[in-house]
Amino acid sequence: PSQIVIVRPVCRIAMMHAWHIASALLTLCGLWLVGVHELSWVQMTWSRSGSADQQHVNEPRGASRPNIVLILTDDQDLVLDSLQAMPFTSSFIGDAGAAFNNFFAHTPVCCPSRGELLSGRYLHNKKPKSAAAKSCMRFNVDDAFHRTTFVADMKKAGYATLMSGKYLNGNTHCKCPEPNNATVVAPPPGWDRYFVMCPDTCYTDCFFGDNGIGRTFNDKNYEKGSNYAPSLIGNVTVEFIKTALDQGNPFFAYVAPHSPHGPAVPAPWYADAFPGAKAKRTKSYNVSAPDHHWAVRSQPYIDSSEEQLMDELARRRLQTLLSVDDIVREVSELLRSSG
Repeated sequence: PSQIVIVRPVCRIAMMHAWHIASALLTLCGLWLVGVHELSWVQMTWSRSGSADQQHVNEPRGASRPNIVLILTDDQDLVLDSLQAMPFTSSFIGDAGAAFNNFFAHTPVCCPSRGELLSGRYLHNKKPKSAAAKSCMRFNVDDAFHRTTFVADMKKAGYATLMSGKYLNGNTHCKCPEPNNATVVAPPPGWDRYFVMCPDTCYTDCFFGDNGIGRTFNDKNYEKGSNYAPSLIGNVTVEFIKTALDQGNPFFAYVAPHSPHGPAVPAPWYADAFPGAKAKRTKSYNVSAPDHHWAVRSQPYIDSSEEQLMDELARRRLQTLLSVDDIVREVSELLRSSG
């Protein structure tokens, strides 16, 4: 049976060397683990090239192998009270879990953080060797990177694997097919189901790569929001887990909606949520700082029109997280009902 474990987001957290899969998972801002226990069985050591020591990967494939669901939000916060938009996650999982209250970001930007998560390697060890090399925000995402992610090793260990949502930044790095092009783009190694947003910033009427085949979802009458990306990502996740449970396979699901990152477009059914919500006025809000670095002290005061835009964005961010809370709820209930 799966136990429920939560890691509350504190910031975009640093990647640690992947001595074992647990350290490879507890890494980014807004990272939630659902249905995890006894992680020590997949203990791995990593060579200088970033490949896992197969002696540790090829452990006995017994019934004790855990099912793992990793839910990764994008640019979520605690300081701005984002968890008010995730009541189920906070009460059902978060209150019984662990919070990293003293954690430091190694590379607090999008693609390097994701690359560090998948590879178990610091950015300074994965810089491109030349200007022409494949890089995602200066993180080397060449073919060797895709072949040596921890997911590839989990697949070798007998796991059914799912990528659902945002993989890296940019269509090329995400192995996205082209719209109106029948050419199949092979997903990165290790994924049984590779359901990825193209582009990774999409919220509505999105184009997805589904195991290398382009797909759109245009049925407006679909019960769970066929054109809203976080809902689609959740639906694919639930479908994958049900299939894996029916087949008796241990599974790893990497679930990565774009929420609450800008443009922070809420689902239509949550568009009226949090009326009157505003951006949090911290002690540093709209404060002049003449003794600070010039980039800070040269900033003009926030005017009323800018303040209005900030409040609107803060409200939309909360609204998008309601859909993430739905994903956590459905996945948790499915795992509980399965025993």
